[in-house]
Amino acid sequence: MHAQLRRSSLNPGRTVDLGGGRLSSYAGLLRMTGEFQTADIRPEAGADLVMNLENPLPLGDGYADNVLLFNVLEHIQNHQQLVNEMGRVIKPGGKVLLFVPFLYSFHQHKSESFMINDYYRYTQTTLKMLFNGAGFTSVKITPLGGLCLVIAEHANILVKVSFLRVPITALAWLAEIVLMRFRNFNSSEKYPIGYFVEAIR
Repeated sequence: MHAQLRRSSLNPGRTVDLGGGRLSSYAGLLRMTGEFQTADIRPEAGADLVMNLENPLPLGDGYADNVLLFNVLEHIQNHQQLVNEMGRVIKPGGKVLLFVPFLYSFHQHKSESFMINDYYRYTQTTLKMLFNGAGFTSVKITPLGGLCLVIAEHANILVKVSFLRVPITALAWLAEIVLMRFRNFNSSEKYPIGYFVEAIR
């Protein structure tokens, strides 16, 4: 996801990061100019706005030039409503950047006051349907990962010593490059860790 973000750009103006706390790992990778706001359901996340993404967003029509949603949609029960709401609060020509996991482990987030559950995994077909249903005019979906990286991702869960995860992942990257170069096989299409979406309203 981080590598894909380095290749993406945002419209000038206001960017709202839904589900992103103040200390997100990707904030420094965003190529943007203008105001940046974060929104999260957890007050302890230190976001600028506190909101429940299961409800209509407390933002006006055309509020943002860009909306970000990274590793969040799988935790939302009413996903079509949230995608519709993103379409409402974004200006015409505005851009949504989104990442969702696919071949990735089940994950929940617990706090003292509530639990954020893990509900869905989305295919490319479903993502296109959600965004087309919300009136987005352009939807580009990029599968990320590949067979070797999926295996490495799951193997790293079992590795207790964190520095050993680096060579495992590096070997997986190398294996993916070999598959693409010598076997002409891009395994991310069939075995994505997740999908990166760029949608324009």
